[in-house]
Amino acid sequence: MQESESLYLETLWDDTPYSEENYTGAPLTEKMIRDAEEKLGYRLPAAYLDVLRSRNSGILDKCVFTDEDGRDFYAEGLYGIDPQKTYSLMNPAFDTAFWVEEWQYPAGLGLVIADTPSAGHDMFFLDYRDCGPQGEPAVVHVDNELGNVITTIAPDFGSFIRGLHEEPVVEYTPPAAPVKKENPFPLPLLLIIIAAVLLSVIFFIL
Repeated sequence: MQESESLYLETLWDDTPYSEENYTGAPLTEKMIRDAEEKLGYRLPAAYLDVLRSRNSGILDKCVFTDEDGRDFYAEGLYGIDPQKTYSLMNPAFDTAFWVEEWQYPAGLGLVIADTPSAGHDMFFLDYRDCGPQGEPAVVHVDNELGNVITTIAPDFGSFIRGLHEEPVVEYTPPAAPVKKENPFPLPLLLIIIAAVLLSVIFFIL
């Protein structure tokens, strides 16, 4: 792995106790990879395994992918392959089969690879439909809320992970204070005008 990619991966993650407890697994080993690929029935992308060698999954600090049309797709955490972690390709609690069977995500698409802030209403998948289980899958976004609309956002996992960036910070600008309109006639002048008008009326009546 090049130094620039190593530095990028160091800033990829959001270091929180929740991420450590539920996502980040034990350091990756070749046995873990063999066991995962045998159980899942898919060859895992080399770029994905490079990321897991840096850290076996976690919540993402760089969590936004912007496609060519300028649309933003938000990820929450990347799935790893430690079966002891809640959000893992190897844990039946939230693996691909769970999302297909319980949430009716499309079967035969591939592997769930990352969740989102929507808590299950949209997810990211490795899409093996065109390449087959031993090929290089694209990364797609699946919107379960809209009837499983599938959007291809990257041709491979490496392009996906390198395309992630931090959520832009929107600075709050307080509304401007209302401008108080000045009375064109200050109170003393207004009283003088009123008195003069009254005197004129009285003089006219008399």
